Amino acid sequence: MATTTIIAAKTAAETVLLDTGNYSRVTLAAGGLAGAEVLTVNIVMPDGTLVTAKDESGAAAAVSATANSIVLAGGPTYSIGKPLTAGAASVAFSPCSNN
Repeated sequence: MATTTIIAAKTAAETVLLDTGNYSRVTLAAGGLAGAEVLTVNIVMPDGTLVTAKDESGAAAAVSATANSIVLAGGPTYSIGKPLTAGAASVAFSPCSNN
């Protein structure tokens, strides 16, 4: 499966849901982030509350200008938040493999 844009390039802030239920892992990537701009990556709980997604080391999952991609475990629905950015920034995902 190809890379799919989930937030088109823009400067405005936007939050989208990414359902990874059909994948074992996905790569989340951002283009155009600068400086201290960072995506927020949360897991959406069944009751709608958000909890911070963590990487395999236990650190909060982060996508930034210097670390512009991350591999996420498949299964959860993630809330991906793009902040207001100085330049147009976009967000995309690619499945690492299909179940």
